[in-house]
Amino acid sequence: MIPIRTRLTVLGDGSTTTSSSVFCERRRCSVRPGSCVRCGAQVANDGDGRASVACPWAATPPVPAESDPWSVTALRPAGLALTRRVVCIVADAPLSAASTALVAAPGSMGVPVVDRHHRLVGVLARGAATLALLGPSRISVVRDHVTPAGPSISEADTLGEAFRVMTSRHLRELPVVDSHREIVGVLRDIDALQVVAAARRACA
Repeated sequence: MIPIRTRLTVLGDGSTTTSSSVFCERRRCSVRPGSCVRCGAQVANDGDGRASVACPWAATPPVPAESDPWSVTALRPAGLALTRRVVCIVADAPLSAASTALVAAPGSMGVPVVDRHHRLVGVLARGAATLALLGPSRISVVRDHVTPAGPSISEADTLGEAFRVMTSRHLRELPVVDSHREIVGVLRDIDALQVVAAARRACA
């Protein structure tokens, strides 16, 4: 089962919009769930009761019992292991709207900041945003407090490459973009490890 992901974006007026996507391993890009249905996939709930797609084209590669599951899963695209929901905020939103984004993304180090086309601009760090909200700069806009976009990866990059970037930069999570640099999700180290765990269970 491939999870259906949601992108929630906090807009300049404080309202939010949402969109859904699913990663197509065959095309190595994110598509709307409706495209999967036309491809022959079925939308259903996974074992945890969350919306997912049962794709007839995707299958976890068999892992020989004597080999490390990571040796196989490291070559799989990062798009398969993204968080189920990513929360973003547009750069021209008032800083007061940042609290909405931060509350909607518990446990994250911050929220990605995007332009009006959802292209990645940078990151609004949780600590910096919290301090700014407590001070006189709370009347400013998000753009004034953005950390410029650091490393990001393409959804088609491999999990092995994602881990190399995270290890070299001492990061726990990475923003993930498509070919237009539009943000499609966030990859966290724990989510990537769950892909490895699934491969391990498949060969048990």
